[in-house]
Amino acid sequence: MRLYCTLAVCIFSTFAYRDAQSAQVSSCLVEAEAFADKGGWVVDPQFVEQMGSPYLLAHGKGVPVADAKTTVDIKPGRVRAYVRTRDWTPDWDGEKPGRFQLILGGKTFPVTLGVTPAKWGWVDAGVVEVGKGPQTLVLHDLTGFEGRCDAIYLCPENTVMPPNDAAALREWRAVMRGEAGAPDDVVKTDFVVVGGGIAGTAARRLKIVAQPPPQIPCFADINDLAEPV
Repeated sequence: MRLYCTLAVCIFSTFAYRDAQSAQVSSCLVEAEAFADKGGWVVDPQFVEQMGSPYLLAHGKGVPVADAKTTVDIKPGRVRAYVRTRDWTPDWDGEKPGRFQLILGGKTFPVTLGVTPAKWGWVDAGVVEVGKGPQTLVLHDLTGFEGRCDAIYLCPENTVMPPNDAAALREWRAVMRGEAGAPDDVVKTDFVVVGGGIAGTAARRLKIVAQPPPQIPCFADINDLAEPV
């Protein structure tokens, strides 16, 4: 597990640069997809453009999935947790299917999650008291019916909720990660390949040649491709 640590603020992330053996911090942002042990939760990256990040999904087909776990080294005392989640059935008035709990150092936060809001947003999970030393942070699924968790912000009890506005949230996350607002190097190029899938791998084998495209045969009868005219 890696983390960013700046002015007593840290973030656990797969893109981190510093080892987790740093001093205890008072606040930390934990990206759910970066949990060290995801248990039965799965990473869902398909809605990044809509909601801003990959997230963990409890896809248990009605059977609660195994806990997701990771370790945080946060200062002892009363810790508040803000969890970015959503109710994925806002039009259903009955018991919500995507319920889950957050546990820190063996203490369960008092608010059940996955029941609000109707769209992605931060939810105040409440406060627990934690002791000294590294603590285990746990996502505990209650239903097996698609509970969703994007991120967890652990902070002192009197800390205000992070922003929900998309642009403000993007900036806040960048600050927490210690990311620059723009890339350090800008390169001018005629051809860029992004990704290593089938299309990306094939594209890397292309030769860009400054010449007219080759002639393509024209067929009189689409059902008789053997005889070009």
